[in-house]
Amino acid sequence: MPFAPVHFTTGPVVVSFAGYQLGYCEDGVQVAIQPRYDDIYSDDMGGRAGVPSDSQLLGATADLQLLFTKYQKQYLDNLSSFRSGALTSNAKGVLPPIGSFVRQDGLYSSLVLAGLNETLTFATAHPRRSLEINSGTRARRYVCGFEAWLNQTDYTQIATAQYRTLFTMA
Repeated sequence: MPFAPVHFTTGPVVVSFAGYQLGYCEDGVQVAIQPRYDDIYSDDMGGRAGVPSDSQLLGATADLQLLFTKYQKQYLDNLSSFRSGALTSNAKGVLPPIGSFVRQDGLYSSLVLAGLNETLTFATAHPRRSLEINSGTRARRYVCGFEAWLNQTDYTQIATAQYRTLFTMA
């Protein structure tokens, strides 16, 4: 898979986080994937003050923007606590202790985007934003965002999604 920044939108999906169905995104989920690199410096390229002699790919992050048209309000409100374990409690806005780690303290979980033709699963996802809006629309919508750290399985499914055929002309 080429690793230029990738932007794509899924089709309509049912979204689940930590095993709970959050709701339905009628227009799909916007996904932006950004690779992460560590620059390697060497004396023959000017050392630390010079340009990198190489860069090592360390993985990638996926920024997911979700616009729910049908949703479980209690679950989405509880995402404002920024942890996966709070979905079923009344933890709206109750933040974890300052200094908590996303992985070590279990603030993450799997995020599943189940569509008609494909399902994308992000094993390590965590809420980055949670905001309810109703900006001049007839129906209330809920917008929230997740960040996912991609592992090799995630890379493979994203590569497959990138190359799916959406439209052909004869």
